[in-house]
Amino acid sequence: MTLEEAIQKLQAVVEYYNTKTLTLHEVELRIYEFAAFIEPPQLTAMLPDSLRRELANMASRPLLRREEWSTIEAVCVRPERIEIYKKEKKLREDRQYEGICRLHKYFTEYGSSVALS
Repeated sequence: MTLEEAIQKLQAVVEYYNTKTLTLHEVELRIYEFAAFIEPPQLTAMLPDSLRRELANMASRPLLRREEWSTIEAVCVRPERIEIYKKEKKLREDRQYEGICRLHKYFTEYGSSVALS
């Protein structure tokens, strides 16, 4: 994913969030992944206040280790695609974790001033 693609996808996710098409949890997972590509100041500037506050709350908790970060997905995968799916899921979780680390560091350094801007 390129920076431009991540920005476009983030804009779509924010729109879905604003229309209540996606839940907060679904939006957060996608934001974590986009944060692997978009610098935190640029990413947070694109978010509504409510999402910035949620991300700031995340940063107030201890950062998980990579081994502790995994998502549970309810998906149907054809038997011949199981290994491909597992690889894609691991890569997606790696990007999400990288984004979590970047956002955690950003909000830890800049705190509530970013969440309320």
